[in-house]
Formats: sequence, structure tokens, C-alpha cells
Amino acid sequence: MAESPARNRRKSILSFDVEKFSKTIDTLSPHLKELELDGFSLLAEASTTFGRLFWAFFLTTVVVVLFYELYRTVETYVDQPTVNGFSIVRNETMVMPIVLICPFNVVNDTSVDHYGLKAVDVMHYMNGGILVQNRRNDKMDFGAQTWISNDEVYDIIMKTSFPRSKMFLDCSFWGIEGEIHLPCQEIVREVLYINTMKCYEVSLKNTPYAHQQVENRALSLTINSLISRQSSVYNPKKIQGLNIRILDDGHCFGSGGVSVPGGVYMKLDLELQHLKTLNTKRNPCTTDDESKSLRFFNSDYSDSACYVDCHFSNILEKCGCLAMGDPATIKQSLYRVYKYCTLNDTGPNGCIGKLLNDTENLNQIDSCRKRCYPNCDRWLYKAKPTFSRLNKNFLSTSIENWRQQNRSNDTRNEEIVFSDIVRLDIAFKSLEYIELEQSWKDTFSTFIGNLGGQMNLWVGCSMISMINIPFTLFTASANYFFFAGNFCYASTSYNLKSEKMMSL
Repeated sequence: MAESPARNRRKSILSFDVEKFSKTIDTLSPHLKELELDGFSLLAEASTTFGRLFWAFFLTTVVVVLFYELYRTVETYVDQPTVNGFSIVRNETMVMPIVLICPFNVVNDTSVDHYGLKAVDVMHYMNGGILVQNRRNDKMDFGAQTWISNDEVYDIIMKTSFPRSKMFLDCSFWGIEGEIHLPCQEIVREVLYINTMKCYEVSLKNTPYAHQQVENRALSLTINSLISRQSSVYNPKKIQGLNIRILDDGHCFGSGGVSVPGGVYMKLDLELQHLKTLNTKRNPCTTDDESKSLRFFNSDYSDSACYVDCHFSNILEKCGCLAMGDPATIKQSLYRVYKYCTLNDTGPNGCIGKLLNDTENLNQIDSCRKRCYPNCDRWLYKAKPTFSRLNKNFLSTSIENWRQQNRSNDTRNEEIVFSDIVRLDIAFKSLEYIELEQSWKDTFSTFIGNLGGQMNLWVGCSMISMINIPFTLFTASANYFFFAGNFCYASTSYNLKSEKMMSL
């Protein structure tokens, strides 16, 4: 009688002498074929159907719980860091951050008239597009601005705003030797910020005063917000005053900052945190070696920059125009090809307006932002503001210094309104920072101990069992394929308990 195809297939899969293999195992140790697990012997020795069903259900539950606990143990070892490196580091000096100062309303009628730009009405941008409108006979021609180049738009915005020479009355730095007056023109730079319009970036980076040397005293700024002279026609807003931001790692992308009105003294106490996090599945981060390149901005990678980059890149891809930003921050390959978005793009019926109401497009932006991981090694600044009423007599020195510095300008005899003045002191309260360093929750030895503890708790398994279980499974499989599915062992050296268990 011809053998069945199933038998031939099993013989072809495993064509060796199982009994010889069993004897080979016996030369190592006869006990390798003995499966010593708690509960399985009770299942093998059960003499009633009810007993077998009870122990089978119980052991199935135990095995399921065991695998769940093993999964949790492995996950904890692989993907659960813990913060155990908290420390306060004392320094002799602290590096001063970059400060971004943005007026809520920067357009003034005098500047527009002075530069002969009456035909151009520069307004705030909404949803990523600059609104540059051409006014003819007091009627807005929403399409007439398309001929304006990016450089012209940038030049118009910067010229129709208050210059830094009028806004910054006095800049000083407190060091070991006392107060040192600095030329504001050297530390203040005018920039076109992404969320407002013209802003002023204050940086001590390239000066001898880049480090704070004494506690609680560092950079002092006396600023004329020019609220009383801001235009009520061009770019009107409900809020007047200044917005102060501290830039993390020098990036111009951050939180909403602190708002301050005129006639106020504000003390900004800084705190610095150094975070060293681990790249895990739950909380991924990026290292310097795997930093992502931004598609829109010409700057180093940061998670906040990536968030804005996703939105602005989406506008460029779908609408074919550039959201407003400083030319220095936009990739030149894009800046020289595409134009700034106009009112036609940002209006309710424009491309950008439609994108903001498109659920599919918003999901696409959100999907991009989910990949904006923070840097694994980063420095974060925290600012705590305190406010008080400004003393008028306190400003006499600052105003006099400003007049002396502007002798050659027409602003020397210009009237200064006290309610427009903002005094700003920025410093670290102490010369120390907080360092938080993550490390893995479990070491390898702890992981092995937890793994063995779970296995021994639920099924009485030991490390020796990790050896005889594979032998048992392999021998059972060999018997099944070679002897046409009979779960019997070729060797007669099996003990009674193992034979009863494997025959079920």
C-alpha cells in the first residue's frame, strides 16, 4: 500500500532518526527531556474530565497572564526611561539669551508720509500671508499688489515702521565693575517676524557682555513703545504695547511671550534648564547626527521651528506663495522664485483661507507636526515677569543719554511721552541652572531578575527550563512529522509525568 502524501511530506521535512537524536540528548543529560513546570503535572495526573478542564482553563489563564507580564517587563526595559539625573549646577557666569521685542502696532502715519508711500497700505498678515494693498481713490484694489517684489515688500514694511533709533532710548549691562552703557544700534537688530511684523532682536552674543556675571542684574533696556504715535488707520489693533519673548537656542520660534503696556517697569527673572532625554518609542527625540532639515526655513532644526515649517511649507505647496518672514530666515531657493502671499491668498475666499477650513489639509499638517521631535539635548529658558509702576524721575538719565546719542538726528528735541516708556530688566536670578538627565529605568541585570521572577511566579519556570522547553518542543515536533502526528517520544527514558503530559 502506497504511503499517503502527508506521510511523505512529513518524512521529507524531517528525515533523521529521532531515537538517535534522543540518545544524543541523553549523553548531555536525561533530564533535558523532562518538562518541570508547576501545574502541568497536575493536568497530566488529573483522572476526571472535570479535573482536566479545570486545570486546562487555569493553566491557560496563567500562561496568558505570564506573557502579558513578560511583555510589560520587556517594554519597561526597552522603552521606559526615568529621570534620575536631577541636579543644580552652579556657574561663574550665565550666557544671556536672545530677546525678541515686538510692538503690537508698528505702522505710523508719519513714516508713510515721509517715505512717500501713501499709495501703499501695509497691514498685518493673517494666517501666514502678508497683506499689501494698493489704495487708489480710497478704494482697495486687491489685485494691484501682485507686481510688488519680495524685496520691495520687505523694504516697505521696515521703512513704514518705527526705527530702532527712536524706540530704544538706553541699553546697559550690569557687570562686576557696575553699570556699562552700550550703544543700542550694536545690539539691536530689526527683523521681520513670522507672527507679527517688524520686531527688534536684542543679542549680546558678539559682545564682551554675552555672559551675566552678577546675580539678579544683567541687561537693562529703556524702550519708547511710541504707543501715542502709532497709526489708528494702518494696521489697527485692540492691544497696544510690547510683546517680549526669550528665544530658546536662538530660534525665533517660541511661545507667546509676555505682554507689557507703556508706563510700566518689568523685571524678567530667567531660569535655565538643560534637558538630556532618551530617544524612546513613547517620547521620541532627535540627536545632532539625525537632525531633520527644514523645507521652508533656512535655520537649524528645532521642534518649534518644525511646527511652523510644516504650516508654511503646506501654504507654499498648495497656494504657491511664501508666508511672511524675514528674508534671512527663508531659504533663498524659495525666496527668489516665489512671492509673498497677498490679500487675494489670505482672504476668506483665498487659497489660504480655504486651506484653514479643509479638514483633510489640516490633518496633513498635523501629521507633519507629529514628526517634529524635540532635540534630545536642549537648553530651555523660562521667564517669570514682575510688573510695577514706572517712576518718572528714574528715566531722566536714560532720556538724556538717548538725546546725546542722537545729536545729529532730528529726534534730539523730539517729545517723549512718559506713558509710552517701558523699562525692562532681564537677568538670571542666580548663576545656576537645572540639569535633568534621563537614564533607563532598568539595568540588564534588573531586567533578567524581573524576567525570571515573573516566570517563576506564574509557572515555576527557571533558567534551566529555558533549555529543556526548546528540546521538548523540538522532540515533540519531530515525532509529529516523522510518525504521522503521534505525539509519542521515541526514547523510553522519559519519566511518567512527561509522557502523560505530552500525550494529551
